[in-house]
Amino acid sequence: MTAERDAFREERCRFLEANPDIEQIECLLPDSNGILRGKWLPRTALDTLEQTGVHLPESVFGETPSFGARLDPEYGLSPGDPDGVCKPVPGTLRRIPWRQRPAAQLLLTMCADDRETPHPFDTRGILARAQARLVRMGFCPVAAVELEFAVFRQADPSGGPRRFAPGFDRNRLYEADALEDLAPFLDAVDRAAEQQDIPVAGMVSELAPGQLELNLAHVRDACRAADHAVLFRRLVKRVARSHGLDATFMAKPNGGKPGNGCHVHLSLVSDGGENRFDEPGAATDSAGPTLRHAVAGLLATALDVQLVFAPNANSLRRFTPGSFAPTRATWGYDHRNAAIRLPSACGANARLEHRIAGSDAQ
Repeated sequence: MTAERDAFREERCRFLEANPDIEQIECLLPDSNGILRGKWLPRTALDTLEQTGVHLPESVFGETPSFGARLDPEYGLSPGDPDGVCKPVPGTLRRIPWRQRPAAQLLLTMCADDRETPHPFDTRGILARAQARLVRMGFCPVAAVELEFAVFRQADPSGGPRRFAPGFDRNRLYEADALEDLAPFLDAVDRAAEQQDIPVAGMVSELAPGQLELNLAHVRDACRAADHAVLFRRLVKRVARSHGLDATFMAKPNGGKPGNGCHVHLSLVSDGGENRFDEPGAATDSAGPTLRHAVAGLLATALDVQLVFAPNANSLRRFTPGSFAPTRATWGYDHRNAAIRLPSACGANARLEHRIAGSDAQ
C-alpha cells in the first residue's frame, strides 16, 4: 500500500495545482450491490487522506437495495457495526463536471484490520485478488465493459405514466438519427467522460425502445475497467438529470422488451504484450487451448456467482428467450444468444465476451 500512498500523494498535488478552486470531495465506496456509498468531505481532507483514510461502517457490505444492513456475525459482519478504514484508489481523483459547487470525486477501497490489505468483503479488493492470481500465472487481463441503459423523460411529480425520451418510443436499433435526436445529452456524457478520464469508445442505439449502449475502451487492468464502469453509470445518471431525463441501468425496465446487459470483453496478454488467446493453429472459427480453457472455466462457475451477475428479482426477468440474454450456460462463435460469445477467436483481437450480467450487476 506504500506505493499506492505515494501514487495518490503525487496525484493529489497535481490535481490541486490544476484545480485550485475545488471546495469539496465526494468519497465513493461501491457496496456489494454496486451502489456507491460514502461521504462528502472538505477539500482540506485531501491532505491527510492517504495516511488516515476515511472511516465507514463495515456494514455497508451487508446492505441490500431495499432492506438495510444485517449485523448478524453469520453474515460475516461484526455486531456493533464497527468502522472500516477506506483508502483512496489512485487514478480516480477527478473533477465533477455536473456540480455547481466546485467539487471532485474519489473512489475508495476498504482495508482489513492491518489497514494495508483489502477488506474481505470489499468488492474492488475481491477483483484485485483475482487479478493478482492471474498476474502470478503470467497473465495480464485486458478488459472493456459495454453498458446498456434506458432513457426516459423525468418522472411526472403527479405520478403520471413514465414516458420515453423524445423520439424513443419505438425500436430504433442502430439508427444513426436516433443518436442525433439525443445529441445534447450524449455530447454532454462524452464531454463529462473525457473530463473524468473515462474512455468512451462508442455509442449505439439498441434494440428496445429508449435503449442505448455505450462502450468503454479496453484497458490493461481489470480493476481499472471496473472503476470505469462504476463511475460511468453514475456519470450517465447525473448528466441525464441535468437534461430533463432519467437514465436507468435496471436489467429489465420494460416488460416484454429486451433488457439492459453488461457485457465484458476480456483477453489475456503476456508480460511481453502478446495476446495469449491468439495461439498458433487457431483458425478463424476455432479457438486455441488457452481461450477454450478460459471459456470452460467461466461456464463451470457461472451458477456459483449468478447472484453477482443478477442480484435481484428484476435482474432475473432479463433472461428470456429471444432477447439476446443467455438462458443457458453456453458459448458460441459470434453468437449473441450465448452466455460466452467469441467475437474473434484468433488474431490480435482474439477475446471472449461475457454476456451473462445485467447492467445492474455488482
